[in-house]
This record gives sequence, C-alpha cells and structure tokens, in this order.
Amino acid sequence: QDWEGFTAGLKRGVFGSLAGRRVKAESSETLVRKAWIQELRDQCRKDVRRLHPGVYWGTQADFSQDLERFYPVLRGLMRVLKAFYARDWELKRARNTLTFSDITHCALRLLVDGYDWDSGELRRTALARELAQELDEIYIDEFQDTNLSQNLLFEAVSRVGENLFCVGDVKQSIYRFRRAMPELFMQKLAGARAVGEGFPAAVHLSQNFRSAEGVLTFANSFFERLMRADACGLDYDADQRLYPGAPYPDGDYDPELHLIELYGSAGDADGGDGGQDGAAPDGDERKAGAQARLCARRIREMMEEGRMVSDRSAGGRRPMRYSDIAILMRSAKDRARIYIQALQQEGIPCWSETAASYFENYEVLFTLAFLEAIDNPWSDLSLTAALRSPFFGFTAAQLAALRE
Repeated sequence: QDWEGFTAGLKRGVFGSLAGRRVKAESSETLVRKAWIQELRDQCRKDVRRLHPGVYWGTQADFSQDLERFYPVLRGLMRVLKAFYARDWELKRARNTLTFSDITHCALRLLVDGYDWDSGELRRTALARELAQELDEIYIDEFQDTNLSQNLLFEAVSRVGENLFCVGDVKQSIYRFRRAMPELFMQKLAGARAVGEGFPAAVHLSQNFRSAEGVLTFANSFFERLMRADACGLDYDADQRLYPGAPYPDGDYDPELHLIELYGSAGDADGGDGGQDGAAPDGDERKAGAQARLCARRIREMMEEGRMVSDRSAGGRRPMRYSDIAILMRSAKDRARIYIQALQQEGIPCWSETAASYFENYEVLFTLAFLEAIDNPWSDLSLTAALRSPFFGFTAAQLAALRE
C-alpha cells in the first residue's frame, strides 16, 4: 500500500531498532530467543543488500512513466500477434489441421456468444441452448483441474448449471501449468448448500477406506497446519479432514517420520557409499542413497521385531513377510537401482518395475552370475555375486568369514 516507503526502506537496506524493555535478569531461554531473532535480522539485512545490484528500485512515478513509454510498443506487438494468429489460422485451414487448443476455441465460438469477465455472466448461442435440451445430466470428474475454457463449454451446454454434477478435490489440483483454475471449484463450493437444503448442494466425501486411522490422523495434523486460505486459498477445516471409513486390524502402528542429516563433516551422509562404478555420487543420488539405506534398515528392524499383519486368507494375523512391504516414491526412474542395492546389502529380497532392459534386471543378473560361477568356479566376482543373491542369501560378514 505504501510503495514509496517500501522502496525507500529497501534502498537503505536497514531495519529499525528493536523495541525492548529492560529487565533485571533474563532467562537462558529468553537470551537464546533474542540471539535467534537478531541472527534472522542480520541475515535479512544481508539478503536485501545483495538484491541491490540486480533490482530496479523505481518509484511509482517512474513506473507510470515506463508504462506510458511502452504503451505504443505494446499496441504494435498486439497488431503483430493478431496478424500472426490470422495467418496461422489460414494455413491450418488450408492443410485441414488443428491443434487441441484450436478445437477448444472452435467449440467456444460455436457455443458461447459472450462472456463478462467482471460478473462472470455467460451468453449462450442458439446451438448451445438447443444442445442443453438434449442433455439430461452432465458429469465432470477431476473438476479441480478444469480451466476456464472447459468450464465455459460445460456451462454453455448445461441447463443454467442445474444439471451439472461435478466431482473433485481441490487439494489434488496439480495442473495449474495447463491453465487449470481450482478457484472455479472453490467458487462452486462457496455457493453450495448442505444436502437437503436446496440447490446447488455439496456432498463432502470425507470417509477414507484406504488408510488406517493412524495414517489419517498424521495427514490431518500435518495439512491443517500447512493449508491456510491466505497461503493456498483453502482452509483445511472439518470438511477437508479425512475420517476412517473401514476398520484396519493393523491400525495400531503409528506413522513414522525420519529426518536424515545429509551434510555432515565427514563424507557422505549416513556413512554413504560411492556412486555407480565407485564414482562420487551427485547431490540427488546422495540423498536417494541415504533414504534408501534408512528404508532398508527399518524394514530389517521390523522383520526382526516380529511385526504382525492381518491376512484374510489366513483368517487372522500372521508374521509380516517381505512381500507385504512396498516402497512408494514419486518416480522409480534413476532411483530403483539405488534402493535395490541398499535392500540387498541388508539381505532383503526385492523387485522393481523399471524401464531397464531385460538383461539389466537384478533377477537376470543374479541368474547370469550363478551360471558364470558354475562355468568357472574360480571367478571370485561371479561366485560372490551368486552367493549374495537371493538364491543363497549370504551376508557380507559371512562371505568375509569364508574368505578367511
């Protein structure tokens, strides 16, 4: 609101004095907090000063002059863009070729006669009104990823929105880079009523049948602190929380959150190994390696603890097997190899569905090593690989004892 004061303060790169009051004695906790606050102020001051060389600190008057100076340039650019669009459309029509975006705009021209950006009022064509009478219900899934063009098409062929059935979860909106507008979903929710109180109505499907209560409690506790309307346009309130919808006999295990210190003073984090072929790993591989080793150790510990799981086919609970465990990650590409190595070092049999070639799969490599060891028992490398494979399951310590 005070642009002039803001820019002047940034130019000075200084902060006002901290207001305080004198006390006879300060606790150690108070002293620690004061030191922490002072450290943050000093860091902010340094960051602001580093901005000076590359930032234009113009006043409001300077920006107004710049806009007036650029206005003719922008008008000329608009003329060029309109000419380009007309020529592009002419060539596409001549070649009978359209992109997906072109088809969407063709549909808009057929169905939408006008749209008021301020009020959101939509004017439909005669064709749109005719089509609307032929469609009893319109179902839209993943509505949180709808963009404005798609929403206008839905509204145009609907009966003033009264036969639209939209399903979605704004927390799962991931296509903003494709012009998705989750705020469209939020606007519909804001204008909806409870079921039985009139139209439009909103039904909140808050019961979760996929996860145990401990997982849902952790997720709710995390996101109710993270998701706020002032930060992401949504308050994680009672309507957004997830509630257990099915009993889970194994739900007495609480979720675990592990923190890994990556940048210690000595070598890789967590006593890490080198990269592929003995080379020093890069940052991403180093992180993945630390996470993989932690997962492998934790799996081994759970097996040693004798953790029990429910099994319908067994009619109750039974000891956990390795095949009961899955490691989920955003992408297995370039990571599966690292995790497989870590799991095998702990003697854990594993499998990964990756894009690697057939002969790069670890099952095939183990089989080849086994065959090579039969063909040449004097090959230490093949013999060691075969003994370490799930065929025999020797640990590194056991192999070292054999060597001695």
